[in-house]
Formats: sequence, structure tokens, C-alpha cells
Amino acid sequence: MPNSSFTLSLNAFADLTHHEFKLSRLGLSASAFNFDRRNVLESDSLDDIPASIDWRRKGAVTHVEDQGRCGACWAFAATGAVEGINKIVTGSLVSLSKQELIDCDKTYNDGCGGGLMDYAYQFILDNHGIDTEDDYPFLGREGQCNKQKVTVQSSPSLLSIKILFSFSLILVSSAFSNHYLIMLHI
Repeated sequence: MPNSSFTLSLNAFADLTHHEFKLSRLGLSASAFNFDRRNVLESDSLDDIPASIDWRRKGAVTHVEDQGRCGACWAFAATGAVEGINKIVTGSLVSLSKQELIDCDKTYNDGCGGGLMDYAYQFILDNHGIDTEDDYPFLGREGQCNKQKVTVQSSPSLLSIKILFSFSLILVSSAFSNHYLIMLHI
């Protein structure tokens, strides 16, 4: 395509039909739609918000990851948001465990079968934090929840993330469905 601002090439999805791609990559459990919206925060004063922010340039985004055939986009999105918040608040970018959410967050989310970020945030808050990717790495499939990893505060980065969630901010998860984030420092 001459004069285009993009290039095209073959990738792992090139031989899939639209239907095959949807079946293998788009997962969401039916229970995910029954979430509680009591914590919605609305603001009349949005005048100070910049037109755009490139969080990549600010170093608040980890590397690109591939969830494979595991339909856990909700876990990737939730950890990505928390990683970015942690970087903005503490100055440290720490990759967090998608696998812990996939294996252990079973209240409403369904591992590789789908889920919602809102429930993942609640799991992280209820758990007083989340493990790092290094400590509980992504496998690309569901496994049994490793309770020892979930309950043991084995690394300073995990402890700092637990402290961050306990004392530094409140996430208003319903705001994510409107494509913006509200953080309150306590």
C-alpha cells in the first residue's frame, strides 16, 4: 500500500479465519457481566486532564506479551494497569503475575475462560497485593492456585506493592469501563 503510515506482514494469526480467531483469543465468562457498580465516581471537573499522555514514554508500560490460547486478557489488562499505577506512584516498574490471577481469582473470573478487570482489582485488594511475574510466572494455561506464592511475602517488590495497595491509592474499577482512571492518594 503506497503512502501508508503502516506496514503489513504475516503473523501467528494470518491463517485463521475471523471465527477461528474469535474462538481462540476472545474469552469472557457469562458471570463476568454481573458486576457491582456501586463504587462509581463521577466528576464534574475534568478540565485539567491533558488531551493525551504517552505512558510508554514515561516508562509506565512493560514489554508486549502474548497470552497465547489462554483467554485471560482481563488478567493482562488488570496487571498492566496496576503496573502502570505502581510506576507512576513509586517510580518503579514491576511486572506483575497474570498467572496468580488466572489460577487464584475464581470468585467471578474464570481463568483462561475469561473474566473482568474489575474483579481482578478486587482480588488484588482483598489479597493485599499480587506477586511479581518473576515469582509466579505466566504459563499460558490454567493451573492450581499456588497458595504459598499468594500468601508468602517473599520479596521486597511484592511487599511494596502490597503497601501501595493498602495505603497509597484507591482504584475505582468502574472508571476503567469508561476508558479513564481515577486515583486518589490517601
